[in-house]
Amino acid sequence: MDILPAIDLIGGKCVRLLQGDYSRQIDYSGDPVGVAREFERLGAKWLHVVDLDGAREGRPCNLPSIRQILTETSLQVEVGGGLREAETIEELIDAGVQRCIVGTKALVDWDWFKELVQRPKCANRVALGLDAKRGQLAVRGWAEQTPQTAVQVAQMAAGLPVSAIIYTD
Repeated sequence: MDILPAIDLIGGKCVRLLQGDYSRQIDYSGDPVGVAREFERLGAKWLHVVDLDGAREGRPCNLPSIRQILTETSLQVEVGGGLREAETIEELIDAGVQRCIVGTKALVDWDWFKELVQRPKCANRVALGLDAKRGQLAVRGWAEQTPQTAVQVAQMAAGLPVSAIIYTD
């Protein structure tokens, strides 16, 4: 098991949502790059970044902060939140993101996800993101629940060239 420090972004700020509830937000810092540098100084090799605006909007919204973390640290960065287009995922990989986390789009369009992870640029660079709320998987930035369980979806991913399964509850 790998444990990674995490930065959740809303409006370019580092935040934490209590149990995925956007109305229960704690602001930590207005300087995500500074937070990333501090994690690196403390010995982190990887950083988990979630674009919470992107998760809700269905498209990345905090790319400037993510790009700045990539250029101003030597951390291996994984990014999730709003990644629902193959082209966007490939652009992030080209920009230096080590691993892109796909959750909602995988759960609502499994055939698309299977095709995505077969693309040469994406094979073993895409992680399956599974967010659970009260035992059921949640999508669209924790806003909706699905009838699927994490175990069911993880079993479906067996044999696919995914780089990891990232489970949050």
